[in-house]
Amino acid sequence: MLTSAIASLTLRDKTLRSDILGAEWWLQKRSAKEGIGFHYDKDEAYASIHMRMKYPIVATITYLTDTGAPTLILNQTSLDGNVEYPPVPHEGVLSYPKKNRHVTFRGDLNHGVAKSLSLDSEQESRMTLLVNWWIEKPLAPNCDYISDMTAKRINFYYPEEVAEMRERIGAESNLIQKVKAPLQHITDMTYVNISHPSDRYDGYERHVETFPPADGFYYDMPKLSSMKSGVLYALNWAWNHVFDEVGLLDLFNQNQLNSLFRMKEPKCFIFLEEEDLEEMNYWLQPLAKKYTEKVKVYTALPKTSKAAWKEFGIKRKDLPIAVLHDTQTDVKRVLRGKRPTAENVEEFWKVFFIQQKYNYNDEL
Repeated sequence: MLTSAIASLTLRDKTLRSDILGAEWWLQKRSAKEGIGFHYDKDEAYASIHMRMKYPIVATITYLTDTGAPTLILNQTSLDGNVEYPPVPHEGVLSYPKKNRHVTFRGDLNHGVAKSLSLDSEQESRMTLLVNWWIEKPLAPNCDYISDMTAKRINFYYPEEVAEMRERIGAESNLIQKVKAPLQHITDMTYVNISHPSDRYDGYERHVETFPPADGFYYDMPKLSSMKSGVLYALNWAWNHVFDEVGLLDLFNQNQLNSLFRMKEPKCFIFLEEEDLEEMNYWLQPLAKKYTEKVKVYTALPKTSKAAWKEFGIKRKDLPIAVLHDTQTDVKRVLRGKRPTAENVEEFWKVFFIQQKYNYNDEL
């Protein structure tokens, strides 16, 4: 524990800020094939009380191994955890683990670990030292002052050792897990523009992550066979290679249900079997992007949405099937007798909008 605390102090100068008040740090060990859900590091107590986000000023990752799934950091943030800016991220940084690589990024950015992009085997480990730097102390009970007596009781009282280490810490000091190489300055970026006129260009593979509460983030990447371990990639996606307008309906997720009924837009649910998901998503994602802010779209698998079938009068033999629900007026419509396609679902929406007298533009 002391070694990690000293390492955190060592890294403070790498933030290039003079107003740092303190830090939170933790060591993380995962399987090389294990992911970490996308999230924002924040003051949890402040978010619960004020329903707004307060972030660390700087977040950092120091890799202690050369193996594991890469970190994906997106150009996306949120004021309250409900609405993201921009709605769909088109830029990001993908960092494959490389021992002693130190990555610093703005503390308010959406990030996670993409397990589908791992190049290593399940038997290997991914180890990181994570440090978030704050210019304001987070609220209690997550962060609070402790007495010397409490520090002694939890075996975290080393005043002489810490004082000695503070004296020894210099700009080039490195005490992290006995790794002797100097910390890297991140200049070895590989730039990747993911752009092609076709939605199903053979040079890419489509990946999906889940954004809270249960929205799908779909993005194309070069095939894994062309990706290289230890490389830092700067990513830029064209509009037809990144989507997060299609949610993954989960009736067991109370946060998603609350969000679903708060939104004023009508909801379109595509109830389908697992084997139809990939085919449907390829045309559904661009269509949902075209009508973003006009309709909220969800794919709905039986295991997480079966309880809703009765509401729309559908049975498993009807799948796949598209339905619309205006949660403001409780008006429901079902596209019966047709396998959902881009053409008939778009027409379904247009008729619904006219019937409900929505004031949409001439595009509809």
